[in-house]
Amino acid sequence: MRLRGIVFFIALIHALLFLTHFFVYGTIERFLIFDNPLSIQWTQAIFFILSISFVGVSPFTFKFYGKVVQTFYILSVVWLGTLYWLFWASLWVWIIHITNRIVDPGTELSQTTISWIYILSLIVSTYGLWNSRRTKVKHVDVFIKNLPLPWHNRKAVLVSDTHLGNVRGVSYIEKVSALIQDLKPDIVLMAGDYYDGTIGDLDKLAKPFAAIN
Repeated sequence: MRLRGIVFFIALIHALLFLTHFFVYGTIERFLIFDNPLSIQWTQAIFFILSISFVGVSPFTFKFYGKVVQTFYILSVVWLGTLYWLFWASLWVWIIHITNRIVDPGTELSQTTISWIYILSLIVSTYGLWNSRRTKVKHVDVFIKNLPLPWHNRKAVLVSDTHLGNVRGVSYIEKVSALIQDLKPDIVLMAGDYYDGTIGDLDKLAKPFAAIN
């Protein structure tokens, strides 16, 4: 029964990803006309491969840990983030197209306009990827009633969602550890999601935290 549920879940995820890829590809083909039949075939093949990339590589991350699996997993995750924004770009293309047809029947959106919608989505996606690599520190003053006097004016660091594994590794957590050390906290709290759930060298990933004192 449990295996059936897992298979159903994987099939559902794959179906959603496939439909999303189909929608994005269909929109691009509809509005950004391909003149060369060969380019259409190549684009179809690329979108099909991308549609199965995440579901295809994810099971290997629970069995293997190495550069090859990491590389393919990172690429598939980065593509999912890009696909998210391409989906919204495609949706906006259709919304603008339908609105334009209602306001001015018989006219088509220019390919320049459509191209800029997709370019902006890629720019936003690139910014999101860059922003996700930044470690953010937020300073918050916490007031606790009846807090014991020895804990007054103390500094606590709360670390959350490091998701160490195939995407974020030792070099990332070393930077986080150095940042925490620079803050000179009295106590360090872990809120959860230290690992991303895939297989990995967990002792090696945890070791940089030992340098915090």
